[in-house]
This record gives sequence, C-alpha cells and structure tokens, in this order.
Amino acid sequence: MIRIFRTSCLLLLFLAPFAASAENSVLSLQKSAHFSGDLSVPAAVRNDCQLETKVIDYIESFAGDEFGKVALVETASSATVGKALAITITGLSGEAGGAWSGPKHLSIAGTLWQDGTVIGTFTANRVTGGGAWGMYRGTCSLLGRCARALGKDVAGWLKTPTLDAKLGDVN
Repeated sequence: MIRIFRTSCLLLLFLAPFAASAENSVLSLQKSAHFSGDLSVPAAVRNDCQLETKVIDYIESFAGDEFGKVALVETASSATVGKALAITITGLSGEAGGAWSGPKHLSIAGTLWQDGTVIGTFTANRVTGGGAWGMYRGTCSLLGRCARALGKDVAGWLKTPTLDAKLGDVN
C-alpha cells in the first residue's frame, strides 16, 4: 500500500509542471474574423450568416483544451503579449439556394505570434456540398458547417504551429 502511494506521489510530482503549463497558457484570439478587403461577400451572407464570429467561436471551442484560457481581444497582433492569433476570411462561395446552387466553400488565413514574433501562419479551406440531405439546408447552414470544420483544423494546428501550413481542403 505504501509503495502504491509513493508511486502515485512521484507520478503527480512528475506531471504537475505539464498540467500547470497548460493551465497558465493563454491564447489571445481576435474576437472577429474580418472579411478580406478584396473579397466580394453577398449582402445576405454578410448580414445573416455571422461568419465573422462563427469561425472564431469554433476555434475558441476546439482550442480550449490546448490552453488554460482563450481570451477574446479586439485586435491580435505582434504587439499582443503572449500567444496571439489573428484570423481573416479570405474566400467563400455563398450564393443563395443552399446545395441547389452548388457546393459552398469558406477560406481563412491566420497568423500566430508569440511575444511579437511570428511562430505560425496558415491558409485553410473547407468545401461542402451538404451531404446526403444537404439539398434541404440553407447557405448559412452549409457555410456554418465549413466554419466548424475550420475551427477543428485550426485547433489541431495550434498544438504544433508551423509557417505556411495548409489546412483542411487546401492542396
């Protein structure tokens, strides 16, 4: 019994620094993924789909396990202390008509800084035709599906960020 207790204590002492580093790790994530200036976004998509916040919400949700805290900030940049991630929506197809108007895609780009130094960049794209019952989904629902998949992609990349990474359906 004493041997098991001693082994358990040693294991806890060994693992404590790893648990503390995850708990103390903070990711500053810009609270809105702005549309790229040269991107043509249909008014209905811009007004109804909430992609600027949906993408961020999914990243925050899926990356939460990797960090002790995800802090939403107005602007993530090289001036942000600690780790900071900025996201831009760089492309989409969002014609009205859901799956009837063809597949939908959503593309984003991101830059990750650590105390002012770029430690990671990526481009990511997801495409959906809606699946077997996609014809009954609207454009916002389909683009939301892409945003969710991109959130998972980015969260996975945050575990081991690299420069010029290609995520999702990017070749």
